[in-house]
Amino acid sequence: MKKKTDVKKFFTAWQTEFPNFYTPKLKKVLQKGKTVVSVSAGHGAYEKAPTYASTPFKFVEGHLGGALGKPAVRGFKRLKGGKMFKTQVKARAYANKLLKKYQ
Repeated sequence: MKKKTDVKKFFTAWQTEFPNFYTPKLKKVLQKGKTVVSVSAGHGAYEKAPTYASTPFKFVEGHLGGALGKPAVRGFKRLKGGKMFKTQVKARAYANKLLKKYQ
């Protein structure tokens, strides 16, 4: 029997290992099915003002082929539509809008 993946929990662990360069601190994760929208925070490289991002991802799993055999691969594919914001409130509102768009 195949164990079902907790997508939200797996995304949090995956994001810790592969953080966004510009906004590495994960603030909120919204999930519906295999679609996840993250709200993350960071700051600008030149101006130190806080920056927030809403980014949609889709959970994917499959198998690699070739000389490696068939190892299982699990991860997240970034979807189109992510945006950057100056306030966390606007980023969360846009994240809710994105989640509705992809479902």
